[in-house]
Amino acid sequence: MKPQGSMKEYLKTSAQRRPRAAPCLDEDQLVEFYLGRLEESRNDSIQDHLAECSDCLELSKDVRQFLAAMGEAADSNNGVAGEVSHSSPFGLGVGPRLLLLAASVVIAVAAGIVYWQGSRVKAPSPPQARAPQPTPAPTTRENPWRDLQIAKAQYTPATTPHDELLYRDDSPQANRKPSAFTQAMQPYERNDFAEADRRLGQFTEKNPGHAAAHFYRGVSLLLLGKPAEAIAPLETAVAKGEGRVREEARWYLAQTYLKTGDYSKALEQLDSVIQISGKRRSDAEALRKQVKAIVDTKQ
Repeated sequence: MKPQGSMKEYLKTSAQRRPRAAPCLDEDQLVEFYLGRLEESRNDSIQDHLAECSDCLELSKDVRQFLAAMGEAADSNNGVAGEVSHSSPFGLGVGPRLLLLAASVVIAVAAGIVYWQGSRVKAPSPPQARAPQPTPAPTTRENPWRDLQIAKAQYTPATTPHDELLYRDDSPQANRKPSAFTQAMQPYERNDFAEADRRLGQFTEKNPGHAAAHFYRGVSLLLLGKPAEAIAPLETAVAKGEGRVREEARWYLAQTYLKTGDYSKALEQLDSVIQISGKRRSDAEALRKQVKAIVDTKQ
């Protein structure tokens, strides 16, 4: 049966049978980006996002695979006489046999996207539990979490070759400078947390909605031994972040509240991390048991 509609519509319908969790870039934006149909300012924004978001970079590989298959099929179909051409959103002459080939490529790519998205664990519904009772903040001497050791949050700078981010190696963007966020994170990479706090502070003034920048600034302040100052940027990261960034921000915010003696808020954040059911769930469950045991002995 011949597919109905354009390949772009078929790709979008197949890939969206199961919604993505916390979307960043969608398939339409990536298709337009790799075909060079966006304005230069929009290209820069997507380029920066792909350099910093592993989820969207993974999705972009599926989109590039589809576009590459379409291009190869079009090359193999050149010069075949008597074939009836059809319009394509990618500017290719597409005959009936190519439509069938493209349909199989779309199905394979969509199946990969659905499998990749389906492998993620969904966050369970919040349990119906009693509202936590406020816990009085202990004094500095009574707080066993005051000297809690904070592990440095993992950060991997964008090291993907430019031809992995772009559809054509000879794109004029191939020699772009590192993004402003990547440059602001350089002190953090070399464990200069005071300079990281300064640079990320300047960056967030110009980019107040950049959740990752707020997050790493909060972690830098924690590692500098300034938990009270770390609360605001970490709370902002929770409010503005999505997916993995939000989970990590809640995890570090819970530890921050413990160091400042606010057990009630620490337990709230740990409960949220557990409900997310991500990579930090087991750590949050273990820490929550310890905190709850101390809280219960003080009541």
